[in-house]
Amino acid sequence: MPAPDRVRAMLEERRQWAHDAGLPVDETEDFFKDLIHWFINQQITHWRVLHPEAQP
Repeated sequence: MPAPDRVRAMLEERRQWAHDAGLPVDETEDFFKDLIHWFINQQITHWRVLHPEAQP
């Protein structure tokens, strides 16, 4: 289930973490965006395995 407000807040926090640690802020945000998308895809795949009857 999409949660854009929660994702936005988390990414802002990760940007601050990166800034505080002296890490590249934009690259850190990109990493976490990729990680979020990967986890969402994993959850969708898992759900589809458990519920094949719901496939189009």
